[in-house]
Amino acid sequence: MRDIFPANVISVTDLSPSLIRLVLAVGNMELFERTKHPGEWVSLWFPDAAGALPLPARNLCGKRLPRNRSRPYTLRKIDWREGTVTIDMVRHAGGLAASWAAQARMGDQLLMGQPEGRFRIAPGIDRILIFADITGLPAIARIFDEWQGQARAIAHICVPFPADRPMMFAPETHEIHWHQQSEADDQLLGSVAESISFLPGRDYVWIAAEATTVARLKRCFRAKGAYDGDVTTIGYWIRGHSRR
Repeated sequence: MRDIFPANVISVTDLSPSLIRLVLAVGNMELFERTKHPGEWVSLWFPDAAGALPLPARNLCGKRLPRNRSRPYTLRKIDWREGTVTIDMVRHAGGLAASWAAQARMGDQLLMGQPEGRFRIAPGIDRILIFADITGLPAIARIFDEWQGQARAIAHICVPFPADRPMMFAPETHEIHWHQQSEADDQLLGSVAESISFLPGRDYVWIAAEATTVARLKRCFRAKGAYDGDVTTIGYWIRGHSRR
């Protein structure tokens, strides 16, 4: 399968109370198809309890790996020279990926898909409004690392603990507003969004958080006059349910 890559863990680092960083060595990385969008992600397929990786099964579209064994994760960094990618994962109780990451060790194996991306800014945009919980933090950090445009970014980011705030580079024209938020508090980002002005065709909105929060913020900006191309939404997780 040309679009599936073997990946081996070469390091595991505790970044903060809520984040774990994995560096993965990727086989056949020269076949990676870059999206050219900051904040791109890949699907990772995880082994079962016995350590076995999933095998492709045939369906109407040909051979595919089982979707229920995969989860999407942001590529925090790509090192083409070393053939590695860096992925930051959020700790939480239970779940396929979080349970695996809590026990991950050097040499553990995964499978990885081709990168995908949605960060698209139309010409003429003056301001980028970013709303995210901690699951969107790796993508925001990558966007700030790589975005070369002239638009000014204003980011509102919710994290569970003050120590989850990373040392993150942002140009002087950008603003980062940190909010401490527990998982049970799902209203904070919505309240912030409702208080912010929006100019259709001049502002671009990027939202990455829990799915119901994302839906609320999308409705909020639609009510302010946003068109489809003005808002990009990513529901990284679903409260009380598996992501896939």
